[in-house]
Amino acid sequence: MNPPLLTASMKERNAMRRRLRVSLIALGDYGVAMGITATYVLLNLVELGDLLLMSGVALVIGVLFTVIMASGWTSHLADPALTGAQVACAAAFNLTCVAMFPNMNLIVFIFGFIGMSYAALALTARVFSIIWASYSAGLAYLIFFAGLELQVPL
Repeated sequence: MNPPLLTASMKERNAMRRRLRVSLIALGDYGVAMGITATYVLLNLVELGDLLLMSGVALVIGVLFTVIMASGWTSHLADPALTGAQVACAAAFNLTCVAMFPNMNLIVFIFGFIGMSYAALALTARVFSIIWASYSAGLAYLIFFAGLELQVPL
């Protein structure tokens, strides 16, 4: 089997490169978030093991989507960059981190809404609305029913 970039037309190769570049930027965003979280470790507000767990999960999510796109399996889909799936995974990851790390949940909460602003540019209104409503409902559940208090470590 030939690699997808070798058998695709120039237009398809350029589109795939663009999607992969965006996916790598998203992976870089995870890296920035983990870098900020590392400062919490240095301030003894978050355990190193928690940072490593978050980083590992974020890395697996980012690499998995990049590999799936690079394989060419998604090129026939309406959303070959899997933007909706990536944003949904990021939102679920974010909600999990908000719930698991009370010392830093406000900054994780903010990262979630920053990611949603990018998603609004790439997704259809219907898909974005579903993800936004689900994310907001998850946050509302954590705050109003699970007793989560948003905290800013100073």
